[in-house]
Formats: sequence, C-alpha cells, structure tokens
Amino acid sequence: MGFFTLLRVVFSERKLSAALFFILAGLTFLFFYLVRDKVSTRADLVEVKSILGNCSFVEDRGIRYHTFEYFIALDGYRAQFQISADFSSLFYKEDFTKEVKQGDTVNVLIKKSEFKNVQRPKNIFVFGISTQRRNYLEDRFTIPEYNSSLRLYAGLAFIMVGAFLFFNNREKLKIP
Repeated sequence: MGFFTLLRVVFSERKLSAALFFILAGLTFLFFYLVRDKVSTRADLVEVKSILGNCSFVEDRGIRYHTFEYFIALDGYRAQFQISADFSSLFYKEDFTKEVKQGDTVNVLIKKSEFKNVQRPKNIFVFGISTQRRNYLEDRFTIPEYNSSLRLYAGLAFIMVGAFLFFNNREKLKIP
C-alpha cells in the first residue's frame, strides 16, 4: 500500500482520522513540554522594574471556552508583559486594579532568556508582579505551576488513545 493510498484511507475513516489527530496532539504537547525554557527557581528569573504605563485584563467567557488576556505595559519597554492563563487564578487582579495606578512603580519577573526581548514589540510571560507595598503574582506559586507535569501526562494520554484507536482499526489499513 502506497503512502498516499494509506493517507486516503486514514482520512476517509473517521476512527483512523481521530487516531491520527490524538497522536499528533500528543506529540505537540510533548514537544512543547520538552523544548520550553526551564525555570526551577527564582534565580532563573530577572526583575524588570518601571512605571506602569497601562494594563488590560480582559476575560472572555463563552459556552465552551474561557480565555484570559491579561497585559501590563511598563514605560521604557516596547514589550507587553503578559500573565499566562495558567497563572490567572494566582493573580490578585481585583486588588491590583484597585491599588495600583498608572504612574506607580511595578516590578515584574520574567525568564532570563526573555530579557533580550523587552525592547521588541512582543508579549513576554511574567512569573511575578509586585509593587513596593505588595505582591500580586508570586513566583513561589507560578514556578511550580509552570513546571506542572500536566502537559507531559496529557501528551502521553493522547498518544495512547491514538495508538489504541489505530490498533483497533488496523484491519482497515490491511496491516497484518
């Protein structure tokens, strides 16, 4: 059976297409888990300190989704500092919006490897946000969340489901 014939069979059979999707999704989860920058302690982070230019905390709740677009702009930096959706539950957003005003000095913690991008129009994820008075996002909570093995386990689970579907439908591929 030729490669293109095999692809035609895979894409014409729903279960085989689902198997391929699960395997590719699992490999994607594993890839992003393995290639991301390692952050294990505060020593892997660098502090950026400046005056708050503006901030935007937008949440979009739909029937099937909930997205977070939390950004902070600091004077003197072209990058926007973004709070990851994974960290949204750890961020004291209401307190930040009540207590911190435009013109206040804000400290953000970012990965050392991202410091070279602070003068580029880019989004940089933060691991900590504080002022002289208070912490609003603490690295002691974000670092363990960042290092969560959930992506690894999700990737392995997706691959296993895909392999199971392929195995149970291998007769459609005429594989002995």
